[in-house]
Amino acid sequence: MGNRRAVSTIAGSAGARVAINLGTVVIAIACAGFCGAQTQQGGSLADAARQARAQKAQGSTDTTNDAQNKAQQTANELSEDQNDKTTPRAPQNAAQPVPAGAPENTVPAPVANNPPASTIPAGFKVHAFNYCKNRTECWNASVLVPADAQLVSSACKQSAFETKVQGTTFLLMAGPTAAECDGNAGPDQVRWKQLVDPENRRAPGTYSLVSSLNTSLAGKPAVVTTMTFRKGLDSWMGKRGEVESNGVPLVVGCMAPRDHFADGDAVCSRLIESLVLP
Repeated sequence: MGNRRAVSTIAGSAGARVAINLGTVVIAIACAGFCGAQTQQGGSLADAARQARAQKAQGSTDTTNDAQNKAQQTANELSEDQNDKTTPRAPQNAAQPVPAGAPENTVPAPVANNPPASTIPAGFKVHAFNYCKNRTECWNASVLVPADAQLVSSACKQSAFETKVQGTTFLLMAGPTAAECDGNAGPDQVRWKQLVDPENRRAPGTYSLVSSLNTSLAGKPAVVTTMTFRKGLDSWMGKRGEVESNGVPLVVGCMAPRDHFADGDAVCSRLIESLVLP
């Protein structure tokens, strides 16, 4: 009896162990399937996370490169702007430098406003002169004179030429009225005043008006006057054109002995009509 109980007890213990072992196997099998699935899913999530991090890193790199490129472009533009500001440039219409040692307020030498060579009549040449409103405002002008004319005076910027027409001396003149020279009693000013002075500045009976014509010279309103006057005991005739340019009165004309004036009237008219102003 006692032996049966012992065998039964042993058999029950063995069965229990078998049952426990079987349960363990089942649990292990189930866990293997579940844990495998969990492991596979975990691997997929890890791969997705790594891919996302790689894409983010690539995007960050592209963004950084773009930012660096823009920064470099901005730096280049700023450098160019700085160079433009610091590099000296000559302004348009800049005044020409004055040579070392040149005196201040020096009136520039006259430069001819030359017409094209093809328009200069045969037997004539261009004479340039300048006129000034003050010490710093001066302009250039020019006229045509016979090629053989000789400059005999240029006092007070008033040019006087001598030329011969059929053996008779003609005086050709061009320049500003130059009121500041009125008090000069030199011979140059005497003959200039003989041409330009109006009747009310002459001795009675020494001047006679022949004609006065309103016209234009160099595109500006002008008056051309023909007159006779006494020069010592001789009778002379003169013709002058008067025009104002840049606020400065100018005169261009000629005079000759009255009996021979008609011989050179065409030369005188050519002189007056050839005036070129700025």
